[in-house]
Amino acid sequence: MIDYTNLERANRSLQTNPFDRYMEYKIVELAEGESVLIMEMTGSKFSNSQGYVHGGVLYGMADSVMGVACSTVGKRVVTLELSMNYFLPTAIDSSVVAKGHVVHNGRKTLVCTCDFFDKNNCCLGKAKGTFFVIGMVPTDDKRFIRS
Repeated sequence: MIDYTNLERANRSLQTNPFDRYMEYKIVELAEGESVLIMEMTGSKFSNSQGYVHGGVLYGMADSVMGVACSTVGKRVVTLELSMNYFLPTAIDSSVVAKGHVVHNGRKTLVCTCDFFDKNNCCLGKAKGTFFVIGMVPTDDKRFIRS
């Protein structure tokens, strides 16, 4: 059984990935086929030359939040394809919320979407990803969100 209520354990699991640890993502919600990450953008660490958050930051966040959503249905995945649409520039010194959702849970592939919002609930962008199943999440694997 997947434990959707233990966010502390889920966040410890997320931090085992060096990329996610560097980006300082935090899981704030989980449900079957769903995950929500938040990232606090502070200073110019992730800015582009225009003074906004670099688009690659949201791209990486999309990949992570959709990967976590895939793990909530018990599947280990790698990314096959990911596309992004940016609607608004993301201000530095802001919070970004990414909501990942599994829309197709197949035997070999999963398809997910991700929506990005700022603190005013304005939609910053949308992503869609296709993920290849490399196995099931073992129930004793501490790197994933299982109890």
